[in-house]
Amino acid sequence: MRSFVLFLLRLLNFAKQPTPTVLKPEPKPVPVPEPQEHPVVLEARKYIGKREKPGNSGFFDGAFEADMVDEGWQKGWAWCSIFARLVFRKVYPEKEELKKLFNPSAVKTFQNFKDAGYPISIKPAVGSLVIWQQQKNGKPHWTGHAGIVEKVFDDEAFQAIEGNSNVAGSRDGDRVIPRSRRVVDDVPNGLKVLGFVII
Repeated sequence: MRSFVLFLLRLLNFAKQPTPTVLKPEPKPVPVPEPQEHPVVLEARKYIGKREKPGNSGFFDGAFEADMVDEGWQKGWAWCSIFARLVFRKVYPEKEELKKLFNPSAVKTFQNFKDAGYPISIKPAVGSLVIWQQQKNGKPHWTGHAGIVEKVFDDEAFQAIEGNSNVAGSRDGDRVIPRSRRVVDDVPNGLKVLGFVII
């Protein structure tokens, strides 16, 4: 009898023992791919800092000047739109129509893309072509400016890489430079965004 009681006690003690924890191997983290930057932006960044000589007489970088001449630039011309054409044609060499759609006039360039049926957005989009038109006393002027959207902060704020600009944001500057900009509807004098062309 005593041995039976001891057997029961041992059985009860065994049942009280905590169940051993089985450690499961931690799952391997799934790698998150890095967001790929827009190819137009990557190409445009290569030219940041390129500067023109005084009087629109050429560029300090001979290779850059040769590329600009190939795109149709001539001495004395404003060159923001020609710079944009250079970048887009480097990225999309198969799009033969780009050479005709881009014009030395930024405003004419915008109209060409619009007429050709390219999507036009009123909100900035990374990698898009942004076109401004100069306003004078509340009236649109034939001159304008062009750039390539590098970053978007919100529906109205963005950063563009621009040729023929400067730290003050002029449309008649002397270098390729990134500039922070805003979409503003009421511009009596200065540059007003016409739209963002999705190419």
